[in-house]
Amino acid sequence: MRRTPWKRCGHGLGAMHPGDQAVVDAFRALLAARKQPGPWQPGDDVAIEIGGHLARARTAPSHQPDTVGLVVVDPADGTPLIGGITADRTRILGTWSAAYAPLSHPAAGKPVPDPTTDPAVFQTLTRPADSNDASPALRET
Repeated sequence: MRRTPWKRCGHGLGAMHPGDQAVVDAFRALLAARKQPGPWQPGDDVAIEIGGHLARARTAPSHQPDTVGLVVVDPADGTPLIGGITADRTRILGTWSAAYAPLSHPAAGKPVPDPTTDPAVFQTLTRPADSNDASPALRET
């Protein structure tokens, strides 16, 4: 039986390939960001779940004490995509980190939902978060 030299199992000898190490490092950063999200202030870029994926949003002052105004921005360059939505403060996962990018809509190849065409997706932002509401991809095990 002939084995190809470029395949490697997780128990192989020697150092990991630099490309594999970069993926492992990015995954560890993602887990750390999900486990210990940073505190946020109004005006910061925050991570919020919209339609099963994470979105980068910029907070704006709100007149309600328990809600916050949001402007959804592009995760890569910060250009505004959707504005004028509100969400409960409990829905904000923490400050936006580059580690969240693999869980964003562009990384999944999907557009950010539009509030006019998908109002049900945005209605969930005003409901308090509970442990059973997180999508399976975002739930911690």
